[in-house]
Amino acid sequence: MVDRLRTWLRSGGRTIQRHSAVALNLALCSVAALAVFLNRPGEYIPDFRFEVTWAPGQTAGRIMSLWQTAGGLGGVAGTDRNPLTTFVFGIGRALGAEPWLAQRLWHLLLLCIAGTGVVRLLRFYRPRVGALHAVAGFAYMFSPTGLGQLLPSSIFGVYCIAPWMLSALVGGTTGRTPWRWAAVFGLGIVLVAPVEMPATIYLVGFLGMFAIVLVHVSRITTWRAVIGWTLKAGTLATLCMSFALARTLSGGGSLERRLFITELPEDIAGTTSWSEVFRGKGHWLSYFRAGLTYPRPNFVDWFENPVVVAATMLVPLVALGTLLIKRSRPLRPFLLVGFASLVLATGLHPVDDPG
Repeated sequence: MVDRLRTWLRSGGRTIQRHSAVALNLALCSVAALAVFLNRPGEYIPDFRFEVTWAPGQTAGRIMSLWQTAGGLGGVAGTDRNPLTTFVFGIGRALGAEPWLAQRLWHLLLLCIAGTGVVRLLRFYRPRVGALHAVAGFAYMFSPTGLGQLLPSSIFGVYCIAPWMLSALVGGTTGRTPWRWAAVFGLGIVLVAPVEMPATIYLVGFLGMFAIVLVHVSRITTWRAVIGWTLKAGTLATLCMSFALARTLSGGGSLERRLFITELPEDIAGTTSWSEVFRGKGHWLSYFRAGLTYPRPNFVDWFENPVVVAATMLVPLVALGTLLIKRSRPLRPFLLVGFASLVLATGLHPVDDPG
């Protein structure tokens, strides 16, 4: 009788935790909806591909071909169109949504993916949903990186799925459902890899670093479990995006130019700094000016408004202080990985020109 009562209480506690997580996720998505739909309603803001929003049906037809006729005499299709993005926009337009509304729905989806991913990741370390989950989810959705990189959404998509990819790694190597989390990993790859392969490669490398922390610092899993889950996740990801891989390989020339002109680690690090990366504004495109103005006006306040700069520094400082004061072993991986991210993002400055 006592064992049955204990089991019932535990199952009830898990149910309450799930309900609390659902309620928090709904609250975060509601806040995101207010932010998205109250921001210049009725006005379309150009995203990464104009035709994805205005003509998703025609774009879908081009995606299914390895040859594109647009531009000059045509050429091999590159990696500039995301099938999933086109599919989402197509559903919105088919239901009668105007281009601006379909775009806002897409942005809302990305923000919800980001916020709920953080909540899911923290539940592995803090199962009881509380203020920590709410603050972390909100801060991640509306961080400088989130608000600054919402356009183009192709880059922002990698930022959004990062917590879910980390959750897939933790859940797949420590739980009893590795295939389920391998499927989550595969869906995340499908969301971003077809159009943002370089950033996806960096994200997968980041997962490798996090796996080292899980095995040797947290000690909650083993390399056998990590390798087994990696094989499952890699298989599903390859099957899910086999067509996108064919497009990427066929358009390898454009991908190679992107990698070696603008997205090499040393090029990215050459326009970052410790303070900017720490507050979430290390993206290299932010630093290029067109004359006396920034190429994206939405970046201006992040660099020139003293209140915004102070606020964006305060949040990570509070988080860092909390981790150092509490010395929580379960949360220690985030401290180590955060420090490693700073080193990787800024440690490749050219020695002769560190500015």
